[in-house]
Amino acid sequence: MHSPRPRVRRPYPSPSITSARQYLDHVLEAKGIELPDLPPTCVITYCGGLLEQAIERGPRISFDIGVTVPTEIHLVDPEGEAPYAIVAGRPGAPMAAVLLEELIALGFERFLAFGTAGYPASGGGEIPFGQIVVPDRSYVYEGTSWHYEVDRDFVRTDWGLRARIMSLLRDAEIAYVEGPAATTDALYRETPEFIRDLLSRGVRAVEMELSALLSVSRFHDRPLAAALCISDVIDVAGEWRVGMTSDQIQAVESLMLPVMASAAAPEDG
Repeated sequence: MHSPRPRVRRPYPSPSITSARQYLDHVLEAKGIELPDLPPTCVITYCGGLLEQAIERGPRISFDIGVTVPTEIHLVDPEGEAPYAIVAGRPGAPMAAVLLEELIALGFERFLAFGTAGYPASGGGEIPFGQIVVPDRSYVYEGTSWHYEVDRDFVRTDWGLRARIMSLLRDAEIAYVEGPAATTDALYRETPEFIRDLLSRGVRAVEMELSALLSVSRFHDRPLAAALCISDVIDVAGEWRVGMTSDQIQAVESLMLPVMASAAAPEDG
């Protein structure tokens, strides 16, 4: 028997009393931060190595909009490449949504996300550690998206940005698959029933932020696409294989940084 699929909930229709813009105005004034000119694209990474490599590649300006925890935004301007921003993603759907709200309020126009994900497996076959997945959508198994007027149980990634990522992966001869992802709130409640449900939907990757990021980007009409690296396998037979070492993930990050940086460049540039 499959686990119950998430149900679309009725959102609260009124405008929010709280706003990222009001929060940012308060923080920027309190910290005396004068915003520099911002590039149009911000990369949100859940892999620390990608962030470290990016800020080492060229001149950067950094500023922190965090209060209770640091939220450093780095404006990177590599030689010979278009400038872009990069920031460490906040884990879990609620805080991922908070961060994206703030990035949108700052003025960024489009977004790319990169992180690791689990692979729902049905037993047998090759273990796809390090496989890059470019999601066309993410199924909503988290509680944040319903606050953003989501009208179905999945949210699509931006087609144009997704196509650009895939084109750059092909140019770099990096193998990838395209297909659905799923976003859960509960890392340690991935039951056999849950994995069977994901397999019945053709899900290629399961993680904890993407559908919330997509719901916020859709709500504010800001394009967002993602690439994910398979770091573990969750088999419906009851086995969890945590396969990638930090060195292996760092090697994937080194391959993916030029792809994400190029995808961040304006299409006419």
